[in-house]
Formats: sequence, structure tokens, C-alpha cells
Amino acid sequence: MTRLFLFIAVASAGCEHPLLLKKYQATSPKRASLSGATVHVVPFVDAREAEWDEKKSEPRRDPKGFAYCELTPQQHDAWELERDKLEKTVPRTRWISVGQMRNAFGMPVREFFSVNAPAEWLTEAARLELTAQGARLVDTADADLVVQATLRHASLELFMAEWAHLVLDVTTTVRGQPPKTVRLHTSDGRLAWSGNEVEAFEIYSATEQKLSWHLMELLAKEVQAANAAPRHLPL
Repeated sequence: MTRLFLFIAVASAGCEHPLLLKKYQATSPKRASLSGATVHVVPFVDAREAEWDEKKSEPRRDPKGFAYCELTPQQHDAWELERDKLEKTVPRTRWISVGQMRNAFGMPVREFFSVNAPAEWLTEAARLELTAQGARLVDTADADLVVQATLRHASLELFMAEWAHLVLDVTTTVRGQPPKTVRLHTSDGRLAWSGNEVEAFEIYSATEQKLSWHLMELLAKEVQAANAAPRHLPL
């Protein structure tokens, strides 16, 4: 009971800031088949649905060996500085709703906003991960692999515990082959202590890191399968 009132007091006090959704370092293990591949990442489309249930999809299991990579103190300072700058320069009318907090009675008491779009965040996260894998990003579809994606759902629910979900429909097109579409749904949950924007950012980051891990695994398998396929030489 003490912790309940502490949570309510902390969550209700202080200045509320928006989130900055940003990835500062690659967090997925190396995938050899992506090294040297040319990849074109099309900006992800934002087609988020407010409601999502298990009939549409369920979260994938956490990747084997997954561990959340926290920001370094220097990265955290950079995040706060950039967030504070954007909070002042991005009009509030352009902030994007990304979640909500409920009180002990289950009633919404706060809405979480981001100063940048979740789809843009995930696009840049994918590009950062691919670059770290040794892939060469190109600006045209004349590439070994073209990656397109549609963000179907992004949510954060904070009520004593907090849960975040990301649902991304990924379409991959390997050179010379028809496109394939796969749904990636990841989530993360943990106890809520402060209920502030830093905690919200951390759980969203953990969910994104799982998503990026699955995404890199998917892309690597597509490229690897294409490289292993027999090549027919012209007669």
C-alpha cells in the first residue's frame, strides 16, 4: 500500500515533459549475411490503430539472449538536451500521443506525448542497425534488399506496471524476387516506479530493441537465402 501512494504522489508531481523517441547505438547481434549488402530502407509508413488485441497479433517471444542496452550517461545527457530543445521548438499541436497513465482506480490521469513520430524513429533505428551490420545503405531501389514497413500499433500503458507494444508489418524485396511481408510484434513490461517520461522512454526503447533484433534476423535470413539460391547463367 505504501508503494501505491508513493507511485501516485510521484506520478502526480513535477513538470511533465514529452518523450524523444531516439536510438543512439546499435543493439542487435551481428548477422554475417548483411555485411556488404546494399539495402534501401523506405521511410516507414505510420498507419497506427488505436486499439489492438490478440486477434490481430500477439507479441513474439523475446529473442534468445536478449538483454536491454541502457543509455550511457553521456547518451542520456544528449537525449535530455535534444528533448528539451525540441520541446521548445516543436509546437505542442505537433506532438504525438504515444501512451497514457492511469491512477489507482484505473482512470486516465496523464497522456504521454512524443516530439517526433514513432514511424520516423523506427526508420532511423533500422538504418542505424543495418549500418552497424556492415550493410551499405543506398537511396534507390536498385539494391540487394529493399525494406518497407508500416507501423500498425504503438502504445504505452502505465498502471502500477507499464507495458509497451510495437507492431510493424515489414515487406522485404530481395533483388529479382517477389516481395514478402511479415508482421513483427514486440512488447515489454515492468514495474512502474516514477511514472515519468524517462521511464516511458526506457520501456519504449526496450520494446524497440526487441523489434530491431527480430528485424535484423529477418533481413539476414532473406539475404542469406538469396545468396544460397542457385544462379542460372544465360545460355
